[in-house]
Amino acid sequence: MMLWSAMLFVQSHVEAGGDLADAPAVDVASLLKQFFRELPDPLMTSALYDVFVQCVGAATADGTSAHADAVLLACLLLPDTNLATLRYLVMFLMRVAAMSGHNRMDASNLAVCLAPNLLYCEHVSALTLTDSLRLEAETTVIQLLIENAAHVGMVSDSIFERASLLNMCFMLPSESVASRTAGMTDSRRVVAKKKKRRRSGSLQGVISILCI
Repeated sequence: MMLWSAMLFVQSHVEAGGDLADAPAVDVASLLKQFFRELPDPLMTSALYDVFVQCVGAATADGTSAHADAVLLACLLLPDTNLATLRYLVMFLMRVAAMSGHNRMDASNLAVCLAPNLLYCEHVSALTLTDSLRLEAETTVIQLLIENAAHVGMVSDSIFERASLLNMCFMLPSESVASRTAGMTDSRRVVAKKKKRRRSGSLQGVISILCI
């Protein structure tokens, strides 16, 4: 009932030409949480829930750079719209956290408030974690995203270099291709090109190179 009253107040305030800057911060925050909670699928998607939780481990996460890197990489698996929205949101939350001396809402406190609305899964997860460990992992993921907001959706130099290496490894010189296809009929050349394309797109090859 209180949330509904807050929604009506903010709506009428905006329709009357008012600025959200004049609205009570608590009401706006409640609306923001409710909006994300009522999405058909969580912003960080149910499909990737286990991936994000595993990025920080089953135990209490310590915020190491390895955990942050894993979470940032997992973000690249999100649909474009979700990723863009997540980046905009955490960039805003980073600004809020920067003023924690006035609002007492640092990255940790913000994560506690928003994690249940951004990263959750309605169905039974494959992870065998207690509810407390699951909640702690969810909160840690959101905290890491707020603390590393500027890097959300960005591909690191390391990954870019490895992707370039991947292309080099699977790219054949034109002379080699010519010698391989010499004497082949047109139909056989088409088959050879298709096989080469499948090899160059091999997921196993991608994983092998990225794990170097």
